[in-house]
Amino acid sequence: MGEARANSATTTMDNVVRELLDQLDSQAAEQDSAWAEKRDSIRRSFRTTCRIVCRSPDSKGILRTVGTTRDLSKGGLCFISRRHFMRKSPLGITVVMPNNEMKHLTGHVVYSRQAREGWYLTGVQFGVVNDVRLTVPIGPEQEAGEEKPDRPGAESAQAKPSGTAGEAPVSKRDEALSFLAALSASSMQSREMINRVVAVSTSPDAAVRHAAIPVLMQAPRRDAVMALLHMLRDPSVSVRIDAIEALGQLQAQEAIGALQKVLRHNNDEVALSAAEVLGSLGNQDGLRLVLKLLESDEAINRLAARALGAILGQRFSCNAEGVASARRYVKAKGIE
Repeated sequence: MGEARANSATTTMDNVVRELLDQLDSQAAEQDSAWAEKRDSIRRSFRTTCRIVCRSPDSKGILRTVGTTRDLSKGGLCFISRRHFMRKSPLGITVVMPNNEMKHLTGHVVYSRQAREGWYLTGVQFGVVNDVRLTVPIGPEQEAGEEKPDRPGAESAQAKPSGTAGEAPVSKRDEALSFLAALSASSMQSREMINRVVAVSTSPDAAVRHAAIPVLMQAPRRDAVMALLHMLRDPSVSVRIDAIEALGQLQAQEAIGALQKVLRHNNDEVALSAAEVLGSLGNQDGLRLVLKLLESDEAINRLAARALGAILGQRFSCNAEGVASARRYVKAKGIE
């Protein structure tokens, strides 16, 4: 009886994933859609099970989860899963090939967007990662169930109290990071757990606030957006930038007003991040700032090139070639 219920649940989940992938493919065919295909190299539809390994929020351990690939190209792939991944984070992905052989790939996250409540479409660019733990293929025995921390002591989402008899005291930072590392998408459905994560995201420790961002992305959208909007005022530049990018990955139209204010930030990288996300949300208020920084002789011009691409619906690489290409485009189009 229990096995029958498990099989039924698996079938229902497969149907949900299949429906969502079909919907994304349909939207990708519409050039004006936020999900329109913009990849340079040819992509091929490729749907199969994949097993993903990533670093835990505290970077001390690793987490495993499962997904379904959507498509594959020469430079990367994208997959749907229950977990949000921060941009630039390294991943290891084991793909089940049509002949049932396992192919292990590594790369870095290019984007991770909420496709539906609790589901995220993640794009990965293939490449070498600098964490050997992510290069080990994931076997079938590790596939079932929700993601699990791969280190002792992280099995429970309840942080251990400090000063336990017979053990070394645990710092407040370690308690908070262990708590965040132990959370999975399923535990984030609890109101108590959501409130606790939101509280942790206001920690006086910047490392904890930073680690809370990818976990917040697993919370219900309203809670995630509200907490991320609060983080736009964070004293840490790194936390602000990651919060801005997370709002962009959530396609949070309700954040436009707050992001427009960030355009005036005295840190160019923070302001450019806001301009880039505003561009991805269909708002061009950051264009003047981007054009100014694009002409800079400093390395910030590379970020400006990428931001310009987001604003104009183009793609300029975040390197010297991308800067030159963006400048040519601006001149040819007479953009001022």
